[in-house]
Amino acid sequence: KGYLGDDLNAWKKHDATELVKSGKKTKNPILVDQGTRDEYLETQLVPENFIAACKQTGQAASVNYREGYDHSYYFVATAIGSHIKFHAQYLGSR
Repeated sequence: KGYLGDDLNAWKKHDATELVKSGKKTKNPILVDQGTRDEYLETQLVPENFIAACKQTGQAASVNYREGYDHSYYFVATAIGSHIKFHAQYLGSR
């Protein structure tokens, strides 16, 4: 509410799951890296809902669960290399 106000419907235009459900797609696959000890995993992130929406709409996506990681800088520092490699496949030299 601190960022987007009280109108839950207004939140949908900023929610990845809701965007995919509404038909927003990309031709490239989406990569999600998720720590299994993330304090927001069960209450806010819920990647299972995102993956279900992707399957329902035909959006290619995968979730990489990283055992024991939380929502910290250390997680980002650990995962960033694989993300750069992943995105480089689709960005090419522009």
